[in-house]
Amino acid sequence: MQIDLRDIDYFLACAMHGRVTLAAEALDVGSPVVIEAIRRLEEEFNIELLTRHVAIRASHRGP
Repeated sequence: MQIDLRDIDYFLACAMHGRVTLAAEALDVGSPVVIEAIRRLEEEFNIELLTRHVAIRASHRGP
């Protein structure tokens, strides 16, 4: 799989904003778009990039 730079932008926005919804709003896309991008990156690297709770944060492998 070839990594899409938009997926990385979506991941960085999530890490910066702490919530998928806020990241999606900042990027002017829907939350499902961001969630799918994160899923693709996690599958590609076979690691969890974000810790999912009420708020999210980059995992120790994410940044």
